[in-house]
Amino acid sequence: MLANFYILRSNERLINALSQSHYIDFRGAIREFLSSIILTENQKEKTRHFLSENFQIPHKYALEIFLSSIEGIISLWIAGGAQEEPEEITDIILSTYNYEHWSYESKED
Repeated sequence: MLANFYILRSNERLINALSQSHYIDFRGAIREFLSSIILTENQKEKTRHFLSENFQIPHKYALEIFLSSIEGIISLWIAGGAQEEPEEITDIILSTYNYEHWSYESKED
């Protein structure tokens, strides 16, 4: 995650311009990227466990809240000129939920 924030920050002016374009769904692109990581076959069960431990609501709503909150942090960071260090953004994201639940090993593992 940290490496991705360094890439975004080093290209902040371009990313900021793209984020304001009417032709690109920037927020959707962030959500799509996050989904592509957390919903892979080898992460799907861990993601389900993480969401069930952090939210007491149905899975689809928990996933929506999770993706929206992380996307919101990243979008706000980009819109603000990526002023905070990538480590600080990573720390902010890691303080939003109990990520220890992501290390869950299913009984099939």
